[in-house]
Amino acid sequence: MGKIVSSALLFGLAGLIAGYFLFARVGNSYIDLSTLILPGEGLLKQLGNAIRGVEEIRRKILISGGAGLLAGACIGAIRNR
Repeated sequence: MGKIVSSALLFGLAGLIAGYFLFARVGNSYIDLSTLILPGEGLLKQLGNAIRGVEEIRRKILISGGAGLLAGACIGAIRNR
């Protein structure tokens, strides 16, 4: 059981990192981590986030992390046999 959890967490973290580098690039730079983690404060910040598509980017990063978590759990289960 320990191998399953550790593999899932490791692959989930790798999925989040890969998702950030794949999807968080806007123009020639990456969106700040604080922008992705913290909700927008104030109307102007929320409008700027909506224009840049921060919600969609956040969703894609979380999906890639979830896919990594699932893959890690499967690999850990196979290795645990």
